[in-house]
Amino acid sequence: MDSKEISKTIRPYVVESQMTYDDFERAFGSLDRREQYNIIRFIEEKLHILFVDELLTKAKVSSAKNIS
Repeated sequence: MDSKEISKTIRPYVVESQMTYDDFERAFGSLDRREQYNIIRFIEEKLHILFVDELLTKAKVSSAKNIS
């Protein structure tokens, strides 16, 4: 899978330079593990996207601070 195809595939899932593991699985779950690892490395190192369990947006951070 080339870099343009990877970028196009993840575009709907990326929020504030973050992507959830679940969204990655939805997008690339049909590929074998070796190819998935290569794609993860590309996404993290070249696109500077962080994989997270749950998206943590600025709005969520602000509302969490207001609760404290």
